[in-house]
Amino acid sequence: MFSIFSSKKPIILAIDDQASVRRLIKMTLEKVDCELHFAENGHEGLKLAKKKKPDLILLDEMMPDIDGLEVCKTLKAEDKFSKTKIIFLSAKDEESDKELAFKAGAVDFLRKPFSPTYLKNTVESYLNEDIE
Repeated sequence: MFSIFSSKKPIILAIDDQASVRRLIKMTLEKVDCELHFAENGHEGLKLAKKKKPDLILLDEMMPDIDGLEVCKTLKAEDKFSKTKIIFLSAKDEESDKELAFKAGAVDFLRKPFSPTYLKNTVESYLNEDIE
């Protein structure tokens, strides 16, 4: 679906401390032709990102160990993640929260709870950008 010239499936990493959100992401994105990985916290997410080099990361803003802003800043400080798309998932919806996410390197900001259809469409849209 994403490229007629490449057999490589896009890699998506979802980092969220809530099991219910990870389940929703899994059920939603199983329909997308991708390689999907999950991390339960920021430390695990950083390790997995460095190991898998995802094309797109769904990142919870509020986590108990390292928050999403720090995870995003840490990844974006490395050249190999300069083109990685990071979409924040957050229960916060203040303009200042969105501004901080974009300054850290995010390409989008989805407010929880989000519609599964909207999440799927957003993810596919960002993955398709690389093909056009």
